[in-house]
Order: sequence, then C-alpha cells, then structure tokens
Amino acid sequence: MYKKDGIMKMSPNIVQIRHREGLTKKILDELFAGLIFHKIVPPLTAKGAWKLYVANRVDYLKLLSQPYMLGSKLLQIFPYYESSLRLPLERGISESQIYLYSRSEALSTPKQIQEAIPDLINFPIYKCKYEDENLFIFHIYKSSKFLKVLNLNGSPLSKAQIY
Repeated sequence: MYKKDGIMKMSPNIVQIRHREGLTKKILDELFAGLIFHKIVPPLTAKGAWKLYVANRVDYLKLLSQPYMLGSKLLQIFPYYESSLRLPLERGISESQIYLYSRSEALSTPKQIQEAIPDLINFPIYKCKYEDENLFIFHIYKSSKFLKVLNLNGSPLSKAQIY
C-alpha cells in the first residue's frame, strides 16, 4: 500500500507511538488489552517512538482509527513508513528546489527553519499541506548557497537548539 502519491510505502502491520514521559510497556499492554502484538519495541532515544508490530489487520486499523489517552494526553499513533523520510531533490521541478520534511516541533514553521539554517534567511519557505503540513519547500538560486544547504542533510543544524 502506498501513502498518497506513492512517495512513502506504509507498512501493513507496524504502528508507531510518539514517546511520552511515563509511557512503559506495561502501560501499553494495559491500554491495548485485547489487541494482539507480535512485538513491542521501546524507543531508541528519549524523543523517539515506540514500534508496535500488530498481529492482525483489524487491530492495526483499530489502533489508527481510535483515539487513545495516556492520562489527559492524546497518544500520537501513526503508521510506520518503511522508506526514509528524507525526500529526494526533485530535478524535474526545479534545479534550485529543496524539500525539508520535519516532524520536529522545533522546525514546524518557516521562521524556525530560517533560525536553524541561517543561510535561508533571505529565501521564501513554503509550507505544504502534506503529512500534517510537515513538508517545506524553498528555492535557492545561487549555486554555492544551494550546495551548502543541501550538504547539511543529516548534520546538526544549530548549536543552540536540539532538533
């Protein structure tokens, strides 16, 4: 099954839950009593996500369609994507266009992106209606700046802020 326009392949039986403080495997077992899982994998980092390998399609769809609460907070449950969340440079559209996909709250507005990547201060950044508005597009026409920003891919953005 392909999500939206075929950019990312959605796993048929794995969901992710954004980690919240106090969330443990025992709490997940109690919260999802009656649902069957092959495996539950805790997050690898403090801001990571739990991976739940769901045993059947009915339980998988139930997890994605029904809201679940941890105390007074809604759990963020979403499908696991098998492919990388980095989107490729799209040469067919424009040679100066770069995509940035971010689920980080610290990179959720064009202004925050410009603060994290100072080289983008003089460039317009467009927020797209894709995956809950997590996709940003910007054009850098000057080749030296374009390559500098493009080569930041996967590296820390700013020493002052953790993204």
